[in-house]
Amino acid sequence: MKNQFFSGLILVLIIVSCKSSYLKNIKQTGTKDDARINAIIYFTNSNRLLSNKFYIVYNCDETEDLFCFKFYKNEKSLLKLSDSIGGYPTGYFPNKHIEMDNKLFLWNEPNVQITKEIIDVMNKYNAIDSSYYKIPNYLPLVDTGSFKKEMCYFICKDNISKYRKKKSIWIDVEDYPIIDCFSEK
Repeated sequence: MKNQFFSGLILVLIIVSCKSSYLKNIKQTGTKDDARINAIIYFTNSNRLLSNKFYIVYNCDETEDLFCFKFYKNEKSLLKLSDSIGGYPTGYFPNKHIEMDNKLFLWNEPNVQITKEIIDVMNKYNAIDSSYYKIPNYLPLVDTGSFKKEMCYFICKDNISKYRKKKSIWIDVEDYPIIDCFSEK
């Protein structure tokens, strides 16, 4: 009986230790970019949908108190023919990225140019159809596979360590969860 207790205790301590190790990287306050990084950290450490090598992270409508980020694996309409390296995306072609835990997270940031670096990183993760890669002034389609539902992370603006997540095909501002962003817990 004691052996089972100690085995269970060791297992609990290992799980708590693994969970708390990623929490050290979570920021309490910061910008929308910091909140996005927190959402990516939460996603990589708590999501069973994490099977791809790369994900598209969209900004969705904000509220007065919340940022919202959606994680997609399925996106086939990112390319606009007017997009080019050195230009600004006309649609949602990603122009920012972060690599975390051997996964690539891509997003579009307004007023940020598309760089050769982003194309090279996307190519490294096979997130880009490289058969079009060498054509000047042309960016290839990105196909991330099938993803039946998107995972949404809602992050408090005043305390970006507080969040809720929701799996959904479509979510509207009226469907956002209520989060007590100001409590001490």
